[in-house]
Amino acid sequence: MPNEKVTQFATQFRNPKDLKRQSNPNLKEMTAALDGLRAMGAEGVTGLVDLLKPDAKGGDVHVRHCLHGQAMRAAGWPQKDRQAFTKALAGTLKGDHPKEAKGFVIRQLQVAGGAEVTAALGEWLLDDALWEDAAQALLAIGDTAEQFLKALPNAKGKQLLTIVQALGVLKVNNAAERIRELVTADDTDLRQVAARALADMADAGAVEPLLKAAGTAKGFDRTKQTGACLQLAENLLVLGRKKEATRIYKHLRDTRKDPAEAYIREAAEQGLKQVG
Repeated sequence: MPNEKVTQFATQFRNPKDLKRQSNPNLKEMTAALDGLRAMGAEGVTGLVDLLKPDAKGGDVHVRHCLHGQAMRAAGWPQKDRQAFTKALAGTLKGDHPKEAKGFVIRQLQVAGGAEVTAALGEWLLDDALWEDAAQALLAIGDTAEQFLKALPNAKGKQLLTIVQALGVLKVNNAAERIRELVTADDTDLRQVAARALADMADAGAVEPLLKAAGTAKGFDRTKQTGACLQLAENLLVLGRKKEATRIYKHLRDTRKDPAEAYIREAAEQGLKQVG
């Protein structure tokens, strides 16, 4: 049964005349409601989640407004209070709630969560419906490489694509060996994302695999793979890895003979000038 006290607080976010939007909100009453929910502790959090409904059913806009408002406020609370809120919120992910409701919860954890909820979020990286929400929340929180690395071995399809991309964004070099294998995957999108991830990591071990992949690719895939090579060279140069960067630039300069790829030769020449 819904918590009656929580339901009453959430009602302060509801406009009986227009359930789709909150017009002319009474901010004083809303603030009082959020204060009341905060005073209830974990019960005020779980009670709101219990009121969330599947998207197809609707009728919970006010509850979502209320929960999101509390998450925004919680982000600025003292750490102990913030963590109490986010831990209670993350705990609801284990409950029997609609996937849409869990997705909304994950997005609120993205707003207010920290290291205390990353393990709970990581459990959803392989979910068919919520992997993207979980990945975005983890990236927003930061310092979450462990969760993506844990999910990598069992990831497939779109989940694998997202995880590889995240590992590149986070520059998780100890995932490079596995990601190098994906540069030759059958899936074009995966090949391109893997190449970009290795470039973002400035993985010196990816120089030869990326040059080979770019050299054999056709059409748009060739353009994307070559772009990853140039990005890898640039990032390696920033790290002082002149030898590896030079290898990429010289290879591209010497092998791209087609007039349509003149811009690549020019980029390689410019890169070599930067190497000095």
